[in-house]
Formats: sequence, C-alpha cells, structure tokens
Amino acid sequence: MLFSKSPKMSYVDMCIFFDKNFYEKDRDEEKCYKYMYLIYHMLACKKKYFVKFEDYDKFAQFAANTIYLRFLKK
Repeated sequence: MLFSKSPKMSYVDMCIFFDKNFYEKDRDEEKCYKYMYLIYHMLACKKKYFVKFEDYDKFAQFAANTIYLRFLKK
C-alpha cells in the first residue's frame, strides 16, 4: 500500500480537509493526494471490487492520479 491511514483521522475528516484546502494557494499537495488515494482505496475495498489486494493499490493510484490532475485543471 502506497500510504497508510492514521488511526486518528477519519475518512470524513480527510474529505473535509481536501474540500477546504485543495483550492488554496498554499495547499499541501502531498497531503491532498494522500487523502484522495486513501479515500479511493477505502471505497474500492468496501465494494470488494477486486480479488487481489495489490489491485486495490493500483486502482487507488490510478483513480487518485486521474482525478487529482482533473482538479488541477479547473
């Protein structure tokens, strides 16, 4: 797994952080990307999209890369 979730941080808090900080000029790029990755990983695991655990990591990386770049273009 590329990133691991802190037990102190909930997924809802990650979403709130991303929404509030992404469009700021001095945003923390790494933290925004990390949270997006973790959210996609969690959603894929909840719906049991894949059989292999490594596929969840690849999916989360692909989804986070794609959507993050689309957010940057706005």
